[in-house]
Amino acid sequence: EPKSELVPSEPLPPMNAPEKSTPVAEPAPVVEPMEDSSVAIETPMPKVPGQVAIEYQILRKGGVAGVERHRYEVKADGSYVLTSLAEAKGLLALALSDLVQRSEGQVTAQGLRPSSYQYQYGKNVDKAQRASFDWQGRQLTMETGSRKQTVALQEGTQDLMSFMYQFMFVPPLQDLQLAVTNGKKLKVYNYGFEGEETLTTKMGPLRTLHIGKSGSDGEEKTDMWLAADYHYLPVQISKTEKDGTVTERIATR
Repeated sequence: EPKSELVPSEPLPPMNAPEKSTPVAEPAPVVEPMEDSSVAIETPMPKVPGQVAIEYQILRKGGVAGVERHRYEVKADGSYVLTSLAEAKGLLALALSDLVQRSEGQVTAQGLRPSSYQYQYGKNVDKAQRASFDWQGRQLTMETGSRKQTVALQEGTQDLMSFMYQFMFVPPLQDLQLAVTNGKKLKVYNYGFEGEETLTTKMGPLRTLHIGKSGSDGEEKTDMWLAADYHYLPVQISKTEKDGTVTERIATR
């Protein structure tokens, strides 16, 4: 199925929009420079799109490692399905495996409320990571192989996929403390504002807000660039692992 490209339906004053076809999402209001980066953006968010498709090029150790495709869809009953498929390509494919993620849940007034999450790296099902959200009982159950644990579920908890798309509902800088599960563990992350940057992409220049989670105690570092004119969708994601290896995902469509 052909994918639409990230193109605004109307020209934006700050830059010339690329002339492409049907947009994935209608542009959000222009974000003016902020004197105090800790102040939340107060511009009202427009209606959030019911469908989003993004394709990324994966770069690792200086080479192209693969392609990753995200798809977000809201159904008629208000539930959502968010999927990610990363396929290893080229010479680096010998050292990498395909990665599948899937998040399902409900769209609420506060944004995404996941009910289940799955993380499958490679073909070994024993290493699959799963999370089940029991919002009524306030419990989060995480499973990895035969290991299973249940912990308290706090309001606003997200999974690895849903938290990236939660910015469509809660703009960056409004809440930079997020409880996130990867199906193996639950942790509260504190993200910091790194600045406003314009990225040069295959879709043309994109104005972004750069947020980052600095690694501590040997943990990996995560940086995200969120498109200011496209509901703060993630258009670049960079992860620095414990050994210093950097893996980047850069949106191409």
